[in-house]
Parts: sequence; C-alpha cells; structure tokens
Amino acid sequence: FSTPPPTPLTSTPTSSTPPLIIPPSSLSHAPSVDRPLNEVHLMVIKAEGLKVMDEGVGIFKKGKGSSDPYVEVQIGGGKVRTKTIKKELNPVWNETFVLPHSNPNSVITFQVDDYDAMSGNDFIGAVKVPMEVVKDGEENR
Repeated sequence: FSTPPPTPLTSTPTSSTPPLIIPPSSLSHAPSVDRPLNEVHLMVIKAEGLKVMDEGVGIFKKGKGSSDPYVEVQIGGGKVRTKTIKKELNPVWNETFVLPHSNPNSVITFQVDDYDAMSGNDFIGAVKVPMEVVKDGEENR
C-alpha cells in the first residue's frame, strides 16, 4: 500500500483567503529551529564494584560500608546527571539522555560521585571518551 503525500506547510492563497502558515515548532514531527544540528543519545546502564565511600563511624558503622553513587555526563557545555542510588556498590541506572553536540573533537566525560548530603560529594572515578571513537548510528559500550 502507499502512503498519502505529506500535507504542505503553506496553502495556495486565493483572492479571498490568506496563506495558512504552520510554524514547524507546532508540529511534533518537525525539527525545531532552535535544535542543535547534532545530538548524542546515550544511556548510563550500570557500574560494578564501586569503591566504598561511606564506611560510617562509631555506632553508625554497619557492615563493610557502601556508596550513594550517581553519574554526571558532560559533553561541551551540556551536562546531565543520573539519579542517586543509595547504599549500592553495583548500581543499575538504565537512564537515557540526549545532549547537544557540534564539535567532532569534543570528549564525553562520565564521572561517578558518591552523594553526601552533609559533607559534600566524593569523587569515585571518571572515564573520558573522545567523540572521534563514537560512530554515527552505532552502539558503543
């Protein structure tokens, strides 16, 4: 079967009707004018065997300790953050993000921190991935 041709964004004016102009931003399938030309779609899946950052002190010390990890992802000026997973050394996030990207020489930084409400967050680790190794339309792990 065939699909009908797309409806034009402007109609042909007649002497009695003005042209109908529909702004692209009002159409869900139309690209936004303000949208960057390139985007990076990424998913933060999980981490394994994270370092213990919260051991507790005195009566608060329980077991072998834990961490409250989250991941901050940055590329260029764009930055996103996963949710914090409490008391976990093998967290699973499964969170998807879209970040603007325009520089092929940029680097994606994934930084894992331990959330601490009272004393400030602690750095657990980071990895940097150059965009030159990321292939368009391919999954990279």
